[in-house]
Amino acid sequence: MNRYISKLPAISGIVFLLIEAISVVSAWVMDVHRYDMGISFSSYVGLNHPTSVLYFFGALVMAAMLFFYTVKISPSLLKLIVYGAALLCVLGTAFFPYNYFSENPTFLTIRLHNDFAVGLMLAATASFIITAFDKKSGKVQRAIACGSVLYAVTFIILYFLRVKPLFKTFFIWENLFIVLLLCGFYFERYGAMTENKVKN
Repeated sequence: MNRYISKLPAISGIVFLLIEAISVVSAWVMDVHRYDMGISFSSYVGLNHPTSVLYFFGALVMAAMLFFYTVKISPSLLKLIVYGAALLCVLGTAFFPYNYFSENPTFLTIRLHNDFAVGLMLAATASFIITAFDKKSGKVQRAIACGSVLYAVTFIILYFLRVKPLFKTFFIWENLFIVLLLCGFYFERYGAMTENKVKN
């Protein structure tokens, strides 16, 4: 695989974290919602229109890069569908920002954001499970997938039990789903390399 293509998941992660940081810092600098550690990154993104638009375009760039990367590594049809669903949910959460703390919250938008966020969590969890049981997965890839499954199951159970402190914090653990998903994308290339060696 081309070395530049192999870096696309890492670049996507940098774009994601950079936009999150810009959203928080801009809210603090402009005194929109200063030093509030009780709301999440998603809430900061949806505080005002410019950061919401920035995140949407960032999500478009991320989705495009990861889709191109996925096509290049040629995963199984099942994984391709699951990854496609996850990327669609990433775009959905960006298109419908969580603007609960903004001046004019729109509750339909907030509900759609939450629905896409749940879809993202479930799609990411499905990808972790598939990787954990895939015979083509390498040892490191399978170990990360198993750890991700444990994390995802715990998080989803707590989510549906409505454990409020988990979701009303600055370092909301929902964001870790995207980070773990990006790790999954990154390590997919090793599975593809192993498969190519077997064929040769």
